[in-house]
Amino acid sequence: MPMVSRDKLLIFVALLTGWTLAGTIWAEDQAQAQDLLSSMSRSPEPAVRMRAVEAWGDTASPAAVTHVVEALGDPELQVRQAAAQALSAMTGRPHAVTAPERAANYVLNALLQGPPETRAAVESVLPELRNVLEQRMAAVFTATQESSLRRQAAAFCLGRMGSSKQAEALAKETASADLDLARCCAEALFNLHDRRFTETWLGLAVHADAEIRARAVQALTELGGAAALGALARIAAGDSSGDLRLEDMAMESLNTWPERERIPVLIEVMRRNPRLKPAALERLRLITGLDLGSDPTPWQRWLEGRPPEPIRDQNGDVVPPFVPMPLKIPQ
Repeated sequence: MPMVSRDKLLIFVALLTGWTLAGTIWAEDQAQAQDLLSSMSRSPEPAVRMRAVEAWGDTASPAAVTHVVEALGDPELQVRQAAAQALSAMTGRPHAVTAPERAANYVLNALLQGPPETRAAVESVLPELRNVLEQRMAAVFTATQESSLRRQAAAFCLGRMGSSKQAEALAKETASADLDLARCCAEALFNLHDRRFTETWLGLAVHADAEIRARAVQALTELGGAAALGALARIAAGDSSGDLRLEDMAMESLNTWPERERIPVLIEVMRRNPRLKPAALERLRLITGLDLGSDPTPWQRWLEGRPPEPIRDQNGDVVPPFVPMPLKIPQ
């Protein structure tokens, strides 16, 4: 059986027990130490790979950046999280000045060209990489000389990382003539959940693209407020350029508003949208406990505090309300 060197054994123990190599790698042969770390990085055991990433993070070597960046695509979440933490810790150190750019390129390539499992892996740790990647991703996104695909991927990253600093730039590009880029920017802006952009979403609710309009309805539903309710009411009432799916989404979104605010909207939907009139009537009945018929006028009068108009026959005489006779059961 081959002998294991004392130095290698110490490094291996450090990896498995969670010690960092900052105070452990004092082996005479640093190349051997890094070879061992490379082997640990390829271990089938997630715990060993995680310790390797942590150790690389404490290793002042350009090779450390490569190994840590590649660990962002590891199949195990704990390894990816360790890589994100290591990148944050090493960024700014002399040996890691290229870490943000290299990490950004790795992430962009993984999203654009990687297999589905790698894309999902990288996407899962984007929120933890904002401090490392935000500036570089913003540079890619705003650079018009970059390819549309890289700008789209960068926009996606900015949204997933919660980069509020780039919200203005994302909002601006939702009007891009590049439809794919506009869609990505709308998606990224939606992921920021920023209430400052209600006006942007109001405009996007009438965008020429159905996908962007649908995202706008979702955003307005989430943001709330009188302006958002007004826009959703108009869509549900039929101001949707024939987009029936959008009308259905707007109608469903009304359930998130208080009942007293929904009632006048539902009456307006009854008045203006024959297709959704039955649904609006049913909701009015459920909310109010009343049944004033399918004509919106009695509902409007009730809402305004006025009694419903009496029903008249063909001669103009008032028809008394129907009072059912008591049911008599034969003895």
